[in-house]
Amino acid sequence: MKSDIDEINLAADRRSGMIFLIRIIHTIIFLLSLLCIAYVYYCGLRKQPDSIAYFASAVLVLQAILVLINNRQCPLRVLHRKFGDEKGFFDLFIPKAVLPYVYPSLVVIGSLGIILLIF
Repeated sequence: MKSDIDEINLAADRRSGMIFLIRIIHTIIFLLSLLCIAYVYYCGLRKQPDSIAYFASAVLVLQAILVLINNRQCPLRVLHRKFGDEKGFFDLFIPKAVLPYVYPSLVVIGSLGIILLIF
């Protein structure tokens, strides 16, 4: 028969597993975003846009819109909080003083790449 402590430990293990999974998914999404930015710049600097570059641009625009809709917070932050993770993705490795500038900086960098691609 399981005790209350065993059930609490099992719930904590499940939460830890979900937090780890959310962080892995968040990392993959972030790396794909960086790849999108890099590819947009690559095509833009070469003045050779292609369908993949336009798709990457659309992904960047969609991400910017999602962040704006969520009060300049990542939509996945809700999942972090739901499972008891008090730190968002960038909170793990960026100082708190810099955090307010991360999303605006990424939006500017991505936007400049898209402008470079179009013109």
